Amino acid sequence: MISLSRRPVLTLFWLVIFLVSVGSQPAQAFQPAPGSAAAVVLEQPQVGSFPQITVNLDVRDDQGSFVTGLRPEQVVILEDNLPLPPGELVELNSGAQFVFAINPAHAFAIRDGQGFSRYDLISAAFREWASTQNETVNDDLSLLVTGGPEVVHLNRISDWLASLDSYQADLRSALPSLEVLDHALQIAADPTSRPGMGRAVLFITPPPEGDFTAGLQSVAAQAKQQGVQIFVWLVSSPDLFTSVGATQLQELANQTGGSYFAYSGTEDIPNIEGYIAPLRSTYSLSYDSHIISGGAHQLVVEVHGDLPGAAAVASPAVSFELDIQPPKAVFVSPPAQIVRASPADNRDKDPQILPEKEALEILIEFPDGHPRQIITSTLYVDRAIAAVNSRPPFEQFTWDLSGYVAGGSHLIRVEVVDNLGLVGTTFEVPVQVDVQYPKQTMLRVISRQGPLVAGISILLAGSIAALALILGGRLKPRRIGIALKPGKRRWIWRRRKRADRLAQTLEGEVILPAKLDEQPAPRRFPHWVSHFNWPYHQSAPKVIAYLTPFISVDNDQLSTPIPLHLEEITLGRDSQHAALILDDPSIDALHARMHREQESFRLRDAGSIAGTWVNFTPVSQQGVVLEHGDMVHIGRIGFRYTLRQPGRIRKPAIIPEEIRS
Repeated sequence: MISLSRRPVLTLFWLVIFLVSVGSQPAQAFQPAPGSAAAVVLEQPQVGSFPQITVNLDVRDDQGSFVTGLRPEQVVILEDNLPLPPGELVELNSGAQFVFAINPAHAFAIRDGQGFSRYDLISAAFREWASTQNETVNDDLSLLVTGGPEVVHLNRISDWLASLDSYQADLRSALPSLEVLDHALQIAADPTSRPGMGRAVLFITPPPEGDFTAGLQSVAAQAKQQGVQIFVWLVSSPDLFTSVGATQLQELANQTGGSYFAYSGTEDIPNIEGYIAPLRSTYSLSYDSHIISGGAHQLVVEVHGDLPGAAAVASPAVSFELDIQPPKAVFVSPPAQIVRASPADNRDKDPQILPEKEALEILIEFPDGHPRQIITSTLYVDRAIAAVNSRPPFEQFTWDLSGYVAGGSHLIRVEVVDNLGLVGTTFEVPVQVDVQYPKQTMLRVISRQGPLVAGISILLAGSIAALALILGGRLKPRRIGIALKPGKRRWIWRRRKRADRLAQTLEGEVILPAKLDEQPAPRRFPHWVSHFNWPYHQSAPKVIAYLTPFISVDNDQLSTPIPLHLEEITLGRDSQHAALILDDPSIDALHARMHREQESFRLRDAGSIAGTWVNFTPVSQQGVVLEHGDMVHIGRIGFRYTLRQPGRIRKPAIIPEEIRS
């Protein structure tokens, strides 16, 4: 028995244990004692692979035995009260973390008729159990002896048995102490080497003297919080089996889900394997979480079916913290400037401007430490969608540059969405795109149109040489009929005279006939000169409408109208792209287009930044047909559109301000 002289020290010891244990551990369910209701026990959820969460599940019947053969359809997961199906349910043999705590005293030295002490019989039972175990086991074994060896967390049965055999104490003079129980409880509560390992302490002790109810209640509360079962073997004479100390130890075992055994040397010692085997089995339950926000969350597992002692059992709620943040995306070395130009050796008629594509790359990170699947990634250029990735690789994009025919600054941004629906985005990055067209030099034109230029040059040189010979009198075109016979000259002359008279009549003149040898014909250019296409004056094209600009942005007065007579008119700031040049910072290089449509024009926006407006309404790229009197704004520059011959005139409509707003 524990010495009375040590009672003040032990009382102080249990008081310290009680104060330290209160609130030191999170609440955790423990296994039911035999004869109680069935129970479901959850360990702390493992969130390292979020959004997949794994939790170890221990299911016991009303006798405290592990329930085997559980099926996934019998399990319902309540995550923050949201029912979810299990993804996987696997029965595991994880092993047990078991501590042998021996508190020797004089009662251990009492011998039987064959000369064996009570401790000899107990240690023999230990050796018999050890002989049935494999050398390397899944169990984590520890041995603590008051005043003797102390070895912890062994996974080789031979090492544990060697420590037991090394203890050679004087049992008759041994002084017991309940401190070994507190130490054993701490060892059993250490983190396990594998998830799902059960925890237990086998406490072998004489009955304590006096009332240690408060101290043992504190130990029981701490064991329940840490999920540790305590099995008690009381070693004493039978007349002390019902002592106050024995009763307190029995309550300790019952409250922690363990069992109680009183031994005087004649009773059959329980099989230790019966204590450890139920601790080795557990279920590994995994599921896909629906949590989309960080913070505190709760998990409850319900087990349905024909459980012994209950039709359905729910576990106590287990709380856990989870940090969830949207994915983070950043550009990897984005270009500050892209120069599009034609290659130096390009002689095509329509030069190719390169590059036509630009490769962009991003880096996707998860600040919460929970990598997840990306569903989509989208590239935005100037806040418009430029490319979408709906399958891997989500980090790479190809920016199409073929549509950029004028230089300018553009904003690029990438948006990513994970499988939780959380959206992450990069910062907007400005990129300057410059477009350089080749200079139209004479050498470049000649090199591109070589055969045509050569043919024209030869023809022009021959014509100039012939003209020089004719004007110099060295070459005279032969007159038709001069070298013919005299009998045929009259027919040719009459024929020529009739032709000349017909030609002169068509010109509004009448020439009297005369003989060729009596009156010389007036001097004319040779007949072949008339085959040249001499330039002539072309009548001016028909004007159907006018654009009359306002004098200034804030002034409605009109200035000189601009006639519109072409089939298509381009408006912009760059003379290489626009026919009607508008010099204003709000105007793009190619800002808008006007196409003739019946007796008016259709105005279309060309993707400008400042926009194109008709009567203060934005114009899309599909365009709008202009009517007489419309007010047109190209960027900030305003015009009044008028038809030369207006037909239907738009009537003004008054819209109440409350309706317009």
